[in-house]
Amino acid sequence: ARAARHPGVDELAYGDWAGRLALNSQLSASTIIFGSINRGIKGGNWSTGVGANITEVNFRHDEEVVLSYEAGFKSDFERSRLNATVYYYDYQDDQAFSLAGGGPFVGNSDASSVGGEVEWYLFPSERWDIMLGAAVMDTEVERIAGINSPIGGAPSPTDITDVEFPNAPPLSFNYMIRYNFDALGGNIAAQIDGNWNDDQFLEVTNGTGTVQKSYNVSNARLTYMRGSERYSATAWIRNFTDETYKLYSLDLGDLGETTFYAPPVMFGLTARLSF
Repeated sequence: ARAARHPGVDELAYGDWAGRLALNSQLSASTIIFGSINRGIKGGNWSTGVGANITEVNFRHDEEVVLSYEAGFKSDFERSRLNATVYYYDYQDDQAFSLAGGGPFVGNSDASSVGGEVEWYLFPSERWDIMLGAAVMDTEVERIAGINSPIGGAPSPTDITDVEFPNAPPLSFNYMIRYNFDALGGNIAAQIDGNWNDDQFLEVTNGTGTVQKSYNVSNARLTYMRGSERYSATAWIRNFTDETYKLYSLDLGDLGETTFYAPPVMFGLTARLSF
């Protein structure tokens, strides 16, 4: 019936293409530079909303196309390694999910993301391994249908404009410090690792209840290994500062939001025997 009133709504075309062009140049024995252009696609689909929010006009959402541009360098020295990348992603008809018009809905909107990341690996001696990383990003989605938006027509004043991608902190850091030494007929390694994330939204409508404030999660482990890595035992603790933070939030409009939190501090023991 929908197809009769709006021809083509029950069809999807799969005649598009994806590809990648990459170039790199060896500047020296320790450093290369690289750049790439990628075109990626995500096929269209049909929304499964309820009631009047799904019409012949919006029953189908279009495919998503992204053009990504990346450039950077990789360097490898005697006791360190430094890598850095900058990028720009240009989305045409980004597929964004929201509760719009009273039900779940996937719509299309143009979007973009620009940023960069750097990784620094240090090996001061055979005993130490250190990794430090940082990333910055700025994202924008032009228009999202809000929970009170009428669906299936021209842009509405109740639409949400100029929002950020979900799970896209503007600034983040990650780190790992590991020290190992020989003892008890084998090797013992102590490690601390984790990451810090800036304030971010967990849902594309950027509702106030979906904000996750900046937080840090750190983990630790102590591993004993013996017999050319045949036997090992690890004592570990995750989120040892017992940080409370959200993994996901869904904006329900006037009803508030539903939220899932990350696990609290966890610890355990893992043993392995390889044959």
